[in-house]
Amino acid sequence: MEPRTAVVGPNGGRRWDQRPLIRRYPARMMQCGGGRAEGVTAMTAQPSTGSSAPGVGRAATEPRPHILVGVDGGIGGWMALAWARDEAIATAGRITICHAGPPPAGGSTMDALTLADPPLARAVHDVRQRIGGERVDLWLADGDPAGLIAEAAETAAADLVVVGPPLHGGTRSTAARTAGTCRRPVVIVRPGQDEPRLPFAGHVVAALGGGPCDARVADFAVRYAAVHHLPVAAVHVSAEGPGDFWFDEDTLETHFAVEPPQIATLARVLEPLRIRHPHVPVRLCVLAGSASARLVVATAAARLVVVGRRHHRPLTPALGGTSGALVRNGVPPVVVVPSA
Repeated sequence: MEPRTAVVGPNGGRRWDQRPLIRRYPARMMQCGGGRAEGVTAMTAQPSTGSSAPGVGRAATEPRPHILVGVDGGIGGWMALAWARDEAIATAGRITICHAGPPPAGGSTMDALTLADPPLARAVHDVRQRIGGERVDLWLADGDPAGLIAEAAETAAADLVVVGPPLHGGTRSTAARTAGTCRRPVVIVRPGQDEPRLPFAGHVVAALGGGPCDARVADFAVRYAAVHHLPVAAVHVSAEGPGDFWFDEDTLETHFAVEPPQIATLARVLEPLRIRHPHVPVRLCVLAGSASARLVVATAAARLVVVGRRHHRPLTPALGGTSGALVRNGVPPVVVVPSA
């Protein structure tokens, strides 16, 4: 039997926005002959029509993001949902909650969901109360969670995917496989560490390795920092070098006698973003040693760490290198940004 997918509307009734509540992926519609079956339509990202207040700190010209969050009934999933909810509030975005499991036997209504999965129903109700019902969808489907999240993110044209942390640092966890295969930026949510004495405490850290992902990583980091009024630390780790160096572009403070060449490279990546977001404080940092080891330790008190993933890996979803180390062993939330 073909896996079933249900999207439950905010009011839980038979009608919502005059659209049917039961939907399928477009690919599965084509498998059924390509015609539009009665009561079935493709899920598309809808513009926000709720009456909630605009997001805090969101520029008037910034688009409202569509955030897809995977929940599994565990504490990591609820942590991810809370992070996604707060981000939707800050950016006036919308949320699709994705849960791997069969749709309610009683139909695609909130009453049926309450009987089938009370914790999930309460969580959906809480998020809709907080950000507005018209900005929250629920996606239920049978299958592998990582595959469903990646497929739903593509179908819904999500701008951001949010998942909980991997269990015990596992490379085959849903979080690691999602971050390794999804074509959208993926946030792995963790509680973080509040220790102001640690390096980069309270910063958004952009881990820039000199590769093709650097511009996308820096763009995500600066835009997030602009919305949340945080400073940015652009960090490059070099295996060669006598020590650590940093340069503050706002106070013009330096911590080196001779400028390392990597500082100029970081400055070129950040220059266009500094023009668009002049109010975001930026530090340029070069650390010596192993990128994986240094970044895991140095970013322990950061608010968010953004790292690139160089290749799309549909057959080898396990993350490697720096991104894999941060996903498995990092302390704060980590964003894995795929290459274009």
